[in-house]
Amino acid sequence: MFSGGIREPEFAGELYPQDAEELAAYFNRLMHDFLGDDEIPLNVQGAILPHDSPLFCGETQARLYAEISVPERVLILHPRTALPGKGAAFSHHTGIRTPFGDARVATDLLKALADAGLATCIDELQDSEHAAEVVIPFLQASRHGVEIAALGVGPLEPDEVAKLGDGIAEILNAGDPSRTLILALCNFNVAADSRSVEKADDIALEAIEAFDAQGLLHACKEHKLTLTGAPAVAVALHACKVLGCSDATVVDHADSGETSGVGEDITGYASVYLL
Repeated sequence: MFSGGIREPEFAGELYPQDAEELAAYFNRLMHDFLGDDEIPLNVQGAILPHDSPLFCGETQARLYAEISVPERVLILHPRTALPGKGAAFSHHTGIRTPFGDARVATDLLKALADAGLATCIDELQDSEHAAEVVIPFLQASRHGVEIAALGVGPLEPDEVAKLGDGIAEILNAGDPSRTLILALCNFNVAADSRSVEKADDIALEAIEAFDAQGLLHACKEHKLTLTGAPAVAVALHACKVLGCSDATVVDHADSGETSGVGEDITGYASVYLL
């Protein structure tokens, strides 16, 4: 199952700095702006972050990292942008290389998901997939030696969301759930102007703050919202709720027009923690 060795970075130098020192300087500069001197980081069960280039959404990401403690293992639920398909899947790699070094893949967690019939191994899943790759360096910078389990989540029916969320919660509950962060990656709505993005994003964020996974899926369908990772977010909400979470706090809400100055095809970004 896990025969792919180390996944090499495909988007370093394109979506984020390739040089480790430059990347570290960028991360540290962002964190310096948002870290409080006396603030104690929160131990959270879940989080939501955008999966765009950190050069566009780095501030939204950094604001979250400044408030939470990244545990030893992160289960990344990301949209299947490069290899579309229904259901949940993972690749055959045992490690993920970034400018900061190799992150070990939590193969035990992925195998448990496969054994439970919740996910399948697709060797080429991470080929040309940017979503998980762009967030892993910041996770490494926040937690030395962090283990990564990247799970691509395609379109799911409401009952499939519940089944996958229940399964993740059951697997984590078999050990210590607090050692794993459930991180859902999602770019929010795309529109021609910031006002339209904000209006659409607010509909999705209302469901997220209500911890309503099914309500989020319903809102996306009814209002034709364009969240790239809605199924991943819904699964994270469901799993975290089963694990006892009830508080979804929006840390930051912005858009690419604010960060890049580009006024067309603006994408909404949000960072949220689940506690």
